[in-house]
Amino acid sequence: MNYIEEGFELLKEISFERLVGTEGEKKAQEIITKYLKNNNLSFYLEPFSLTGFEKGKASLRFNNKEINGYPNGGIGDVTLEGELFVLESDKQLNENPEIVKDKIVLINFPLDIKNYETLSKNLPKAVIRFSPPDKLPYHPSFRQTFFKEGTLLPVINITYEDAEKLSFASKVSITAHSLKKIVTAENIIIDIKGRDNRKDKIILCAHYDSVATSPGAADNGGGSAILYSIALYLKDFMPRNNFRLIFFSGEELGLLGSIYHTLKHRKETNEIKLVVNIDVAGDRWGKNLAMVLGDDELFHLVQTEANYLGIDFNVKKSIYSSDGMPFSAYSIPSVSLARHGGRPSAYVHTAKDSIEYSSIEGLRDIYKLAKQLVTRIDEAKFSLFKRQIPDELKKEINSYFIDRLGEKTFIKDRDSFFRRNK
Repeated sequence: MNYIEEGFELLKEISFERLVGTEGEKKAQEIITKYLKNNNLSFYLEPFSLTGFEKGKASLRFNNKEINGYPNGGIGDVTLEGELFVLESDKQLNENPEIVKDKIVLINFPLDIKNYETLSKNLPKAVIRFSPPDKLPYHPSFRQTFFKEGTLLPVINITYEDAEKLSFASKVSITAHSLKKIVTAENIIIDIKGRDNRKDKIILCAHYDSVATSPGAADNGGGSAILYSIALYLKDFMPRNNFRLIFFSGEELGLLGSIYHTLKHRKETNEIKLVVNIDVAGDRWGKNLAMVLGDDELFHLVQTEANYLGIDFNVKKSIYSSDGMPFSAYSIPSVSLARHGGRPSAYVHTAKDSIEYSSIEGLRDIYKLAKQLVTRIDEAKFSLFKRQIPDELKKEINSYFIDRLGEKTFIKDRDSFFRRNK
């Protein structure tokens, strides 16, 4: 059995719900570490605390009908009723925000940080979101900053088809339940010491947690399987450079494991040459993506190595919302690899993201390029790229943390980020 075949065996074993801080995630950790032990790969666990939640349910009643959905995790116990108001766009919200006051608002736009804050200030009774057509509803969480502030909007998630039915109602009643709780999660870390006694290191990572209700086969059991395969390769390869491989927890709740790791190891950040992050893989038919946060040399290195392998990758210079991002806040370049466009990736964050739809063929391209990159960088006599991030990408990074994660604190005062959540 070759490395990626062993990785696929791991994927089959961890394809069940792995919500951070739950027994499911703990079980996945035990399976991953069992595989590491069986192959003599030393590891250690890095625990951290966060505000998690118990998986919940929501029920909406209107016009003698009842539909079910999921609340945003941690909203507590909710029982309410009120007038339904449909908002087609966030432009309507921003031009006349007070119109949502005391309404139950059905929205047809992203509930990003800006829109959430606008809604919160204008006090709707609840907010209802819906998934794309023919897709099961999500069961997301609030950002850690919202838990800290202590005022959570009741947010309910339903299907597109149920939203169509609901849109004709004038009034709706809602019951929902999902309790928040302080939980402990753990990153799994493997350090492979290089032959050349260098201080610097290369990091490879993938998150192993999933969202609530989802088996997370593509997101990100596939990435975890590839990371494990790379660990097997590096153990036998005996590289010149130091490598750190990290199975992160808490990614689905806002990159919490990787943020914690960069804070805890911030004195070592100058030693990190590159981060290769793997997030979403398993599509038998799909397209490969490589998102580069680095200079032109790193961009061309990724493109050249993909061409050398004869694998088609769409290589872009931009952010990718995953565990490479916290390292970029310290000007550490990163490459995020993913595979999209097929059925598994279409089902991410839903109960259908299962091993039934993932395949070993959907892992191979990402594995081959990740392996090729680390081999080429390790064997090079001189550096193949500069350890830097261009200014235009730094603006994207700052905007990402502030506008998408709501984490001004991480950018401006990294030391206090996790202290506040304990």
